Amino acid sequence: MLGTTTSYDHHAFNRLSTIEEANAALQLTEKLQIAFAVLGPRFIKHNMHDHWGICLLHKHWPLRDGEAPIHVQTTTPAGREWSCEPRTGPFTASSWPSVLRFDADAVLQPLEFSTERHLEAAGDLLDNARAFQKQIGAAMREHGLEDTFGLVAIREPRSDCRLIEFTHDRTSVVREVPAAGFANPVIQTNWRFKPNTVMGGCVVSCFTDCNDEPDGSHSTKHVHTHNK
Repeated sequence: MLGTTTSYDHHAFNRLSTIEEANAALQLTEKLQIAFAVLGPRFIKHNMHDHWGICLLHKHWPLRDGEAPIHVQTTTPAGREWSCEPRTGPFTASSWPSVLRFDADAVLQPLEFSTERHLEAAGDLLDNARAFQKQIGAAMREHGLEDTFGLVAIREPRSDCRLIEFTHDRTSVVREVPAAGFANPVIQTNWRFKPNTVMGGCVVSCFTDCNDEPDGSHSTKHVHTHNK
């Protein structure tokens, strides 16, 4: 069961590219358009689109042995935020996979976790959708997408907001930011699919962006917004 993972390979997370590296590599290919075309219809067909989307695989910061990246949701006067930090000790009893990738054996491997309780049901849904897993895994391998994209649990921002990820040292925070008031360059990181009831097929939208400073820096010079 995805929700009862008993071990975690931090090396798999550390082997991921940084967000800058992952985004730069993505821009040199048509993999994003291919992913939309071949993965989106499968999400719709298996009714997974309200719970899971796809993400650009990347690491936030290096993990040490015994650590795992775990997201915790809090509410501030400015809105909701999700703080992700490397945490140690038993964690799977109260957290569930929020980002997964297909390993070399085409088995879903958790990379990041969250303490949000609703992910237990989302994980069970994914765990029981064996045909969906098989089709998505096969499509990723066929089109060379498995090292670029993973599965990510969907977060719903308020209608007037966008979700922006900020990183400082070994803390990454996704915050609800008013869409009209954020001017910094961003890197798109998470996408979801919705049925297109008018034209058929599906509609793709990004639901999380990563803050990218004008000078191109990321992990060392990001705006420190956590607990502000």
